Amino acid sequence: MLVEQGHVHADVAHITARLRTLLADEPPGVPFDEPAQEALSAALAAAGAAEVLLLPQRLRRALDQLRRVAAREAARATQSDTGQRWRALAALTGPDAGVDLRVVAEEWMVIVADRLTEARERPRQAFVLLAQLDGELEATPPTLDELEEHLGVLPVVPSLDERVAAAIVGVPGRLTVPSCGAATGHVVRRVLLAAQGMGSIAGHQPTAITAGSVSRRPA
Repeated sequence: MLVEQGHVHADVAHITARLRTLLADEPPGVPFDEPAQEALSAALAAAGAAEVLLLPQRLRRALDQLRRVAAREAARATQSDTGQRWRALAALTGPDAGVDLRVVAEEWMVIVADRLTEARERPRQAFVLLAQLDGELEATPPTLDELEEHLGVLPVVPSLDERVAAAIVGVPGRLTVPSCGAATGHVVRRVLLAAQGMGSIAGHQPTAITAGSVSRRPA
């Protein structure tokens, strides 16, 4: 992921092109001091909030659909405990859920699989998008018990800042470290993070997260 001025990007081609530009001059490194720590913390916060971008688009759509269904049913609930259970399910789709969002999305795909199959069997409906189920899900949503059965036990994922192994940190007015690549001295607020334990979300491979000029955080 590339974080620039608080904006997060996850497209590999875009990140590669930007890094070639930003890390071109091979300037000397600087100490990992308080300004570098502050820049890294800001980048980690932005990246953590947008970590869902590492998922394939289909699974991001699944999370969004689950969130909307659960939030709608929470609003419809006539009993407070029922509403709370629906809200707890909706919370599983957010960046602070602390669970593997890939698994949450895949479980939702299992829940709606029969509906997708039925929709594809209709005339001229071989290709069906999740969004085409929205009306049906509003009229006849999955039961609360069914959702809790699928989503009651999920893998726990530590927060992003606990999984970072190394970083190139951009600090305004500072130069950068060569060992993780290089960055121009006038580049500000970009960070390159090598994270561990992101495989379940990022496709079972370590993920590079980039964000700002540069100091290095030890692995």
